[in-house]
Amino acid sequence: MASIMRTIDNNTPLSQVSFVALDTETCGLYEARVVELAGVRFRGGEEEGRFQTLVDPQ
Repeated sequence: MASIMRTIDNNTPLSQVSFVALDTETCGLYEARVVELAGVRFRGGEEEGRFQTLVDPQ
């Protein structure tokens, strides 16, 4: 699958671009394991969609 890379001007407000904010939840102090992944897609300054899933750390 080919990826499309676009650049934006540093002065472009976030309300004019689409982006995804990602979050990871981990468990463990010294051997941290990812236990949950989440993302929220924004377009035009508005939330467009969400994704959340638990991950089996074993």
